[in-house]
Amino acid sequence: MNRRSILESLIRFERTIGQLRSELISLPWDTDLELVTLRRTHLQTVLKRFLTGELSPEIIEEWANMVEGRDDIAFEGGRHGPTAEVVHTLANPLLTQPLTFERAKSLWSRLK
Repeated sequence: MNRRSILESLIRFERTIGQLRSELISLPWDTDLELVTLRRTHLQTVLKRFLTGELSPEIIEEWANMVEGRDDIAFEGGRHGPTAEVVHTLANPLLTQPLTFERAKSLWSRLK
């Protein structure tokens, strides 16, 4: 797989967290190119998977941490827009708020 396809798989959360982690390890961290864009719809899909019980808060936190600091992933609305803010919230529940059913619904609303 090439870098772009690995990143696409990551933002769409198409594989298990372990598979995604293994694929990301193969990529250099620093880059000047944003190859993919995390969109509101990607986050809404992840939140829906939480709300239906498919994903745990811990798995979503780990996924969001994989996404948050990457230079090769752009955020719809920019690095300070709602998409980036929701990723930060999901990646840092101890600094923000733990992910609960109510919190997920609130974050979903922010992405509309």
